Amino acid sequence: MKQRAKRIAALLLTCLTAGLLLPSNILAKDAETITKEEVVYANLNADGSFGRAYVVNAFNLPEAGQIVDYGDYSKVTNLSTTEPLAYENGEVRVGAPAGRFYYQGDLSSAELPWLFSVAYLLDGKRVEAADLAGAAGRLEMQISIRDNPDAAATFAQNYAVQVSVTLDTERCGAVRAEGATIANSGKDKVVSFIKMPGTDGDYSVFADVTDFEMDGIQCSGIPLTVDMELPDTGSLTGGVAQLQN
Repeated sequence: MKQRAKRIAALLLTCLTAGLLLPSNILAKDAETITKEEVVYANLNADGSFGRAYVVNAFNLPEAGQIVDYGDYSKVTNLSTTEPLAYENGEVRVGAPAGRFYYQGDLSSAELPWLFSVAYLLDGKRVEAADLAGAAGRLEMQISIRDNPDAAATFAQNYAVQVSVTLDTERCGAVRAEGATIANSGKDKVVSFIKMPGTDGDYSVFADVTDFEMDGIQCSGIPLTVDMELPDTGSLTGGVAQLQN
């Protein structure tokens, strides 16, 4: 029971992916061919409030060289080699081998582009997340997402937010979520919502639960691109021209 309670208390683990292709500052030959990618992860509490955030920085190096990078971190960790990272006054230095190199920077502070809120109701009564471990009844999860007015608007205006809730079908039945895509993944049901830029997100997931526990809810900020071929309007414009004539 203790193990389940701990798992529910860490219910919402959110990863905000900011796939940024940035020029890297690297002291090596052919530096112009090197790219840097950043992914920002935020761990949220079970009610959606902010917990902690960190950045995983990834570099592609055609040959070995010294990386010089920058960030406001409380701690840096080499994820690829045993080479120590030098960090001082916001500057990170490390010798890296050719290939893919990763390091993590724990953020001293972070203002997320979105504000998250999660509430839980069991048989119509609001309950705390920790009290759901091992519970039985009709569960409703209410997920709310708003753009953060105190954060830079770039991400909120250009990124969609994908929300994924994974439910074990041996513990959760009659899964329902209006406006969601529900798919089977092995013995799990994956419930997915997408919040578009400039809109508010209010979602509810319903399930009949027994001996309840679940993995974390994942929210991903993704660049909004629509790959859609426009229809051929030649016949329409041609008809208008004929009418004008």
